[in-house]
Formats: sequence, C-alpha cells, structure tokens
Amino acid sequence: EKRWDAFLAAPGLKVVIACDYTLWQLNALRSFYKENVSEQGRTLGKIPLFLLPDLSLYLKDPLLKRSLWKALCQKLSS
Repeated sequence: EKRWDAFLAAPGLKVVIACDYTLWQLNALRSFYKENVSEQGRTLGKIPLFLLPDLSLYLKDPLLKRSLWKALCQKLSS
C-alpha cells in the first residue's frame, strides 16, 4: 500500500537489508533514501540501510556468501 512511512516507523526495526535494484524500482520508498558521504552510510529515513548487489551474483559465486556474511555481521554489530 506504499505505506513506507509506517513501515520505517516500526519500533523494532533496526536495519533494512535490500537489493539495490529493488530500491531504485520503488519510487515511494526511494524518497526516504539518504546517503551520508562523510560517514559512508545509507539510511531509509532514520533506519540504517544495507544494500545488496544483484542476488544472482551470490548464486553464481558461492564464495561471495562468506564476504556477505562478514559484512552483515559487521553492520549489525555497529
């Protein structure tokens, strides 16, 4: 229903993980996108955003899953 404002206001939401191409396809969601160049961080509203490349890359090269896991662990611990 394009109620991204309500979704992003959920009290338990700590991080959003999304494919970059999906974000660019959803105009209503993209309006919440912010990039902080000085901190090299991205957010949707005030929620940290972790952008993934095309998921087919992980299917083609399973070794990429290891680096993805490390990056996710690092993001969630910070």
